[in-house]
Amino acid sequence: MTSYERLKNADVVFLDAEGEWNAMQIGLCMIFKQSPGPGPNRCAPDPDRLLGFIESRLDRYPRYRQKLAKTPIEKWPVWVGDLDFDLRRHVRYERFGPGSDETALQDRCAVFVAEPMDFDHPLWAILVVEGFAKDRFALVVKAHHCMVDGIEGVELLHSLLDVEEHSDFLHKPLRPLDENPSWASLALSNGMDRARAFIDLARGALDAARRPAEVIDRFVDHSLGLLHFLELARKPKYPTALDAPTGPERSIEWMTTDLNRFREIQQHRGGTINDVVLATLSLALGRFLETNGVSLEDQRSMAIHAAIPVDRRRARTGGGNHISLMFAPLPIAERDPLVVLDKTRMILAASKASHMSDALASILDATEWMPRPVAHALTRLALTRVHPANLVVTNVRGPAQPLYLLEASLESTYPIVPLLPGHVLNIAVLSYAGRLFWTFHADAFGIGDITAWSKEVQCAFEEIHAAAAGTRARQNRDERHGCDPSAPLGA
Repeated sequence: MTSYERLKNADVVFLDAEGEWNAMQIGLCMIFKQSPGPGPNRCAPDPDRLLGFIESRLDRYPRYRQKLAKTPIEKWPVWVGDLDFDLRRHVRYERFGPGSDETALQDRCAVFVAEPMDFDHPLWAILVVEGFAKDRFALVVKAHHCMVDGIEGVELLHSLLDVEEHSDFLHKPLRPLDENPSWASLALSNGMDRARAFIDLARGALDAARRPAEVIDRFVDHSLGLLHFLELARKPKYPTALDAPTGPERSIEWMTTDLNRFREIQQHRGGTINDVVLATLSLALGRFLETNGVSLEDQRSMAIHAAIPVDRRRARTGGGNHISLMFAPLPIAERDPLVVLDKTRMILAASKASHMSDALASILDATEWMPRPVAHALTRLALTRVHPANLVVTNVRGPAQPLYLLEASLESTYPIVPLLPGHVLNIAVLSYAGRLFWTFHADAFGIGDITAWSKEVQCAFEEIHAAAAGTRARQNRDERHGCDPSAPLGA
C-alpha cells in the first residue's frame, strides 16, 4: 500500500517564504527542573531513555516521520514517508561549559532555530541542553512552519508532556511506514487532485447560486475586509530600525510576566490579554524608535503595522496551518499608558470587525486550485512587494496546568517564530501555568541591543499596570526591574 498527502496552500506559503537567511521554522524552548536522582553530572534524562519516551508517543503524529517530495510536472509539495527514518538524527544533546548561564541558552536557541533543515528527512529537531543552570535542562524543539502552526505546536506539547510526574512509560516501537508512491502514481494523483479542485469549484458556484443572500453578505464582508487591508498596505512606510534586510545572525531575549497582573488590568480597564500585550509593545516601540532617531513628531505621521495571526479552526481538521492574518496599526506616538491601552483596544476591535482575516483567508483558499508556479509567484510578490506589516506579534494560549517530562517539571516555555523577509523583529507570547512567556526574536544587527529592547518592554508593561490600577508605584517598579522610563534605551 502506498501513502502520501498533498500540502495545503496555507502550508506551502511557508515553503515559498523560505529564503537564504529566513528559515521558516517555529521553535519552543522548554526549561525543566529535574527532580533528584539522574546522576552526579546529568540533570537531563538519559539519552536512550528520552529517545524511548519520544518514540513511544511518535506514532500519534505520522507527520513527524514524513518528508517532503514533489509531484512530477507541477512540482506541488506532498508528504511521503521517510523510509530511512532514524530518531537519533532528530534528537541531540549538548552540555555547556562552566560559567554558562541562561544567556548562553538564548544565544544557542537563536543559532539552532536559524539553522536550515535537511529537506531529505522530516522537518523537525530537538536539542537537549544541559549546563546553563543547576538542576535545569532545556528541550529546544523546532519544526518547519509548513508542518505546524503555533496552536498545533501547543497541542503537541500537551501530547509529549504529562500532568503528573512519572518514571515509567510503555515503550512502543514505531509501526512500519507504508510504501511511497511511484513517479507515475504521483503524476496521476496530482492530475486527479487538479480535476477534483475544479469540480469542487464548480460545486461551490452551484451551491452559492442556491443561497444568493448569504453569498452576497459574505462577498460584501470580505470585500470590505480586503479594502481595509489595502488601505493599511498603501500607507507610506517611514524608514525605521524595524525595516531592513535581514542578515544571517539572530538574537533572542525573553521575559516572563504574571498572568494575574494582566487580569488586574482587565478588571480596571476591560479588554483582552492580547489588547494589553499589543499596548505594551506599542508603548515600548514608540520609545525605542525615538531612541533610534525617529522623533515623536515623525511618529505621529508614520504607520507601524503589526501582523497578528488569527486562528481559523472551527473543529479538529488535521495538521498543518489553520491561521490567517489580521493587520493593525499601533499607536506608537502616544506616551500616556492609558491612552495607549484604550486606543489599542479600539484598533484591534475595528480590525477584527473589518473581516480582514476572513478576506485574506479566502484569497489563500482560492489559490488552492491555481497551478503551482502561479501560487509561488503570488506568494513571493506579497512577501517582497506588498510588505503590509513591520513586525509579527503572536499570542497563543498554552496549558493552564503544570506539565512534566518524566520526573522533570516544566518551569518555562518560550515560543520562537521566524523572521519574515524584511522584518528584523518579531514577538511571540505563550501562556503557561499562570504566567506569560515572551520571546523577542531579532536580526542581530537590525535591532542591536536586544536586552535593552526587552527592558523597554518590561518598563512599558509596568507603566500600564500601574496606571490601570490607579497607582504610580514607580519606585517599587524601578527597584524590581532596574528600569527608568525617562532614561534612554535601545540600540
